[in-house]
Amino acid sequence: MNRRWIRAAAFAAASTFTLTACGNGVLGIGGSDDGRTVVKIVAADYGTDANVSSASFWSEAESAFEAEHPDIDIVPLVLPWTEIDAEVEEMIQEGDTPDLVQSGSYAGYAAEGLLYPASEYMSVRLEADLIPSYSEAGRVDGTLYGLPFVASTRMLFYNEDMFREADIALPPTTWDRLAEVAKALKDEGVEVPYGLPLGPEEPQAETMVWMMGNTGGYTDAAGNWTINSEQNVDALNWVRANLVEPGLTQPNPEQTNRQDVFQMFAGGGVGMVVGHPALLLLAEHAGLEFGVAPLPGRLGAQSGTLGAADWMMAFRENGHAAEIREFLDYLYQPEKHYSLVDEYGLLPVTDSATQLMQERKADDENLQKMIDLLPYADPYPAGEPAWSEVTARLKETIGTAMTTSDPESVLDDLQAVAEQADASAAAE
Repeated sequence: MNRRWIRAAAFAAASTFTLTACGNGVLGIGGSDDGRTVVKIVAADYGTDANVSSASFWSEAESAFEAEHPDIDIVPLVLPWTEIDAEVEEMIQEGDTPDLVQSGSYAGYAAEGLLYPASEYMSVRLEADLIPSYSEAGRVDGTLYGLPFVASTRMLFYNEDMFREADIALPPTTWDRLAEVAKALKDEGVEVPYGLPLGPEEPQAETMVWMMGNTGGYTDAAGNWTINSEQNVDALNWVRANLVEPGLTQPNPEQTNRQDVFQMFAGGGVGMVVGHPALLLLAEHAGLEFGVAPLPGRLGAQSGTLGAADWMMAFRENGHAAEIREFLDYLYQPEKHYSLVDEYGLLPVTDSATQLMQERKADDENLQKMIDLLPYADPYPAGEPAWSEVTARLKETIGTAMTTSDPESVLDDLQAVAEQADASAAAE
């Protein structure tokens, strides 16, 4: 096992206060020196700092699973979101392919033939338990490759104290009303009436929310790219003309990340922001009085929402389909899956864990509203192999649509990236 996996094994052992979990010598691609099958996992970190890193979740899962399956050695490597994609690519190039990767994109690997179809490792029980709207989004050309791992839905968060001071009775349901509310908050001295995160962390979410509000989106129902559609261009033009240019957002949306806006909102510095369940935890811990409401649309409140998901994918290189199946059946057990999403402000992707959350969080009205949207959530087009290239370019350029460039030019460029990626894939 190379240095990265030695570090992962050492961390896992230390974090569980035992040296028996993983770390018995040098491991090869398929097995350890004691004959156990090694299953290497790369996962993204949901924690905000070292004290709440989701590495602890993986370490506990490793220890508990190995106690029941002594012939399998789980070695998790937990990485920041900013590093995971590049690190996985490097592992593959070095011939050190992991068995499982939990990240944000899977379709490119599926197109290269590197992944198992889910039918080769997923149990019938797990398949039946997945929420259909998310499992369907895990398909490439009709075949399931990406298992949804965790989910989130988006709603409009608003500061109730600010609304009261500005004599605003109800959250806005239309874009025009949102602009009116933002202007009223500004007149009351609110420095940032609407938080607009278009920095490189996750601008694809904010962008899609505005596209959906104008009946647009990255693709149409047939899966054709529609990034530069008239609806999408019109949506971003509206945001620039009615929120950014009048000074109703923070002054640098192209440099502001989602987490920056969330922290500002929880600290009482933003009037409205589109948020997901993690912001519920952040705002509640800060003691903020806030509400959540359906996303405003051009002509009325949106009935659905953006349903972002992160994905689990299984690589076929090491031939560990049977061991992967065993581990995923453990990982997606209702109690285990619930423990992860509850700890990090996420939503479940299985019916069984969703039922647990609804029962145990029955008094949390805001969370219940976000759970209720799960069946109506519209995920990213993650099943399109070009999606990873589109999001990479979008993270670099979408913010300039509000400043130095213009929405039509930026969206035209993204459309060209998508079409070129599709053409290149078809030519291979």
